[in-house]
Amino acid sequence: FSSKIKGLLKLIPISKVALIRKNNLGSKALISYVNLGVSLEYGPDKSGKNYKKCLRDIKIILKNLELLPGKKNIFRSKEVYTVLGSYKVPNDFKPNNHLKEFQLIKRGQFIGHINKRKIKSTKSFYPIFLGKGRYKRTLALIAKKKDVEL
Repeated sequence: FSSKIKGLLKLIPISKVALIRKNNLGSKALISYVNLGVSLEYGPDKSGKNYKKCLRDIKIILKNLELLPGKKNIFRSKEVYTVLGSYKVPNDFKPNNHLKEFQLIKRGQFIGHINKRKIKSTKSFYPIFLGKGRYKRTLALIAKKKDVEL
């Protein structure tokens, strides 16, 4: 969480930020091939709303970098999630549909089931990329949270 990263984050209009080291995602992620970069994630959406959000955010970033004309906007308030690893689950695990991205999962909380057996979390963490179909045998990335003013 260097001064370069903090300077870059001020230019981005997104309030929730995940800091991920190169080795946490493996070598398949494009972001793993840069020294300092940003990957904007908007999640699955068939309505087209995420496309519009993404385009709006990219235009704001390009204005802030003075690559497009327009007024600069600085975004100081961020929720920063440091990714520590991933929460592994068995192949036949079915997640609890009430779990939400970036909402604290507490140790002992019901997170899903295998057949009819309830499974509870073995640790407290904030989930990122939560749910079925995201990553094989993974419930979510495990993160800790801190609110930051840049």
